Amino acid sequence: MQATPQSLAELTALLSSDDPTVVMGCLDALAESKGRKSTTILTNYLRVAPAGPLAARASMALEIRGHKSCLPVLHDIYKDRPDLSDDIIPIFSALEDYDAIALVVDDLHILLSSSSRLATLAFLIKCADHEALVDVLLPLTFQAPIPGADDDLRWAVETILSDANDALLAYVKEMAATLGPDAMQMVEPFLPPESELEKAAPTIARAFVGHLQKQDLIELIPEFEDALVDVLVNAICEARSPKGLVRDVERVLMDSTAIEEVYASREDIRQAFTAVTS
Repeated sequence: MQATPQSLAELTALLSSDDPTVVMGCLDALAESKGRKSTTILTNYLRVAPAGPLAARASMALEIRGHKSCLPVLHDIYKDRPDLSDDIIPIFSALEDYDAIALVVDDLHILLSSSSRLATLAFLIKCADHEALVDVLLPLTFQAPIPGADDDLRWAVETILSDANDALLAYVKEMAATLGPDAMQMVEPFLPPESELEKAAPTIARAFVGHLQKQDLIELIPEFEDALVDVLVNAICEARSPKGLVRDVERVLMDSTAIEEVYASREDIRQAFTAVTS
């Protein structure tokens, strides 16, 4: 029905009834009523609504209405009524409330350990920065698991990766490599297939370092060799031309903390690559 100003006042009064059936009927009527006043009444009711079906009905009505005017008040209610997070977070999501991200993130570990977990993840997937979100979710999945949350956290990460661009996938690949084989196994299906160069780059990079050492063209700190090889792999894969590769690798060698002294010229670097790839 379309509530009149008089009936809105009557409905507001009836929301204080001790009879849940009466209150539910009022909420249904308010949900069907158009206008900002009905939105305000529904929002204010959540301040005092008992957790359960009545709060869920009022929240669902606000979610469907999509009036962003309710959001500032909902922020306050969210902070005052953690028992209603299950009901309020879906409204944040439906209304794409970016200002609520900070509120939810502040309570993230609590929310992910509660019945609000899926609503929280759905909201953050929709509205939060995906790189920042993966930064949190991957370590939670593999280093600090939350009891009972593993399937939902994996779903969230996989949902993000299924629509990720190349830059985010590259970032996730690096992170997964630091978290261990289980993390890498999870993200691998979403990664673009490796090119022949990417497959060969680690072998080429390590052989290149070994060649420079044999020729006394660098003084390498042995315990940092793996780190240097990793940087060289990136340089090899990202180089746009042989000339560019030599220039980039020279910069890597000069800037690397893994090397105490560099004696190699650009021509030495070019010859070293020729030697290890021929």
